[in-house]
Amino acid sequence: MLLVITTISALASLVLGIYTLRFNPKSRTNQYFAAFCFVITAWLFCNYATLQMYSLYLIRLLMVLVALLVLSLLLFTYYFSYEKIEKRVLYFVYVVGTAAAILGFSPLLVHSIVLQDGFAHPVIGIGVYYFVPFSALSVLWSFALLLRVIWKEPERTMRRVQAEWISFGLIATTSIITFFGFVAVNLWETNRFIPIAMVSTLIFTGCTAYAMTRYRFLDVRIVLK
Repeated sequence: MLLVITTISALASLVLGIYTLRFNPKSRTNQYFAAFCFVITAWLFCNYATLQMYSLYLIRLLMVLVALLVLSLLLFTYYFSYEKIEKRVLYFVYVVGTAAAILGFSPLLVHSIVLQDGFAHPVIGIGVYYFVPFSALSVLWSFALLLRVIWKEPERTMRRVQAEWISFGLIATTSIITFFGFVAVNLWETNRFIPIAMVSTLIFTGCTAYAMTRYRFLDVRIVLK
């Protein structure tokens, strides 16, 4: 059952990313949105693999994908909100994001794993003091950028409705992933809730697909009109 959930969720994100990129491959917004979808696909399969075997390197790879996930999310929402980014801001985001990804695969973040009562406990290193603030602030910044779009539009324009739907999808998905994928795992020391976190990506995929079909989300024709 878990493999079926993983495959359906991953394929939904993969197809959405490919469709978005093929529709307008030159748009930075589309590029980073597609990258976000592709990383979700990789994150889902990596999560599945970590549930089947206890591997330190798989856990570290999972941390790398988390860093890339929030990085692509931030870049996507930034371009969606501003359309253009100052080079110094772009370089700063790339540097801190790349540092987090490198840190994710190093012993500084996950030093080792300890098996106790059939549960793998990761031994966290000092890198968590950089990785967690980076991830949390990137997600919060992304939400703030989407709220900026909603706040700037005085009426319920198509662009504002798009931002509302994508905001709902992101808030719902990231909240469920955070609770069932991280909080519940450490609080109750069980990984049985992780499939809920994995299937929650369908909420984001569904909201985005609806915004695409109903409100032409990421449709270049809106810009041309």
